[in-house]
Amino acid sequence: PDWMSETKENPIINIAESKAGNANIIFAQTLNLMAQAGRILGKDEAEIADWEARYEDLKTAINERLWLEDRGMYASWEYPEYMGSPVADKVDVIANGYAVMFGIGDEEQTQSILENYPLVVYGAPTVWPQKTGAQFSAIYHNRGVWPGWEGTLMIGAKENGNNQVAEEILKSCVRGAAMSLSNMEVINYATGEGCHSTQQ
Repeated sequence: PDWMSETKENPIINIAESKAGNANIIFAQTLNLMAQAGRILGKDEAEIADWEARYEDLKTAINERLWLEDRGMYASWEYPEYMGSPVADKVDVIANGYAVMFGIGDEEQTQSILENYPLVVYGAPTVWPQKTGAQFSAIYHNRGVWPGWEGTLMIGAKENGNNQVAEEILKSCVRGAAMSLSNMEVINYATGEGCHSTQQ
């Protein structure tokens, strides 16, 4: 939000004390991989069981605390505990893409994400809804399509049988690279113009 400026000390603390959906989903998958690696390496069953329990506990917490039933998707973050830990009414493509890729929710949740994540003309917007305040004009997270991030939703869609969503996102990635003659970090979600950081 606008008050959470990245240039002032207190808002940076607020960012650090928040719980990001994408970070927690990545961490859950890391715990899952540790359990799988333990099996491959022949580790003690108690150690493997510990990794599995940590994975299941975090997966449960993500589903209990970050699933937005009315949107049918995972929230981008939960605000700090001192603020009462409210969940943001904001979703992002990387958290939901990773959730689909890594099976964080059940089949109904997975299909809900694939059916509900908004697509615009030039791809899957990085965040939704867009900011409307002081930062509205900035094209980065707001009003942006990040091919590297929407790729998670593309892969997850393909792996879960939704070829239509996968193909739409693939087309947006190819179009953005072709129009910019480079793989841009960000595509303006309204114009298709590439901006920020070539050769991503």
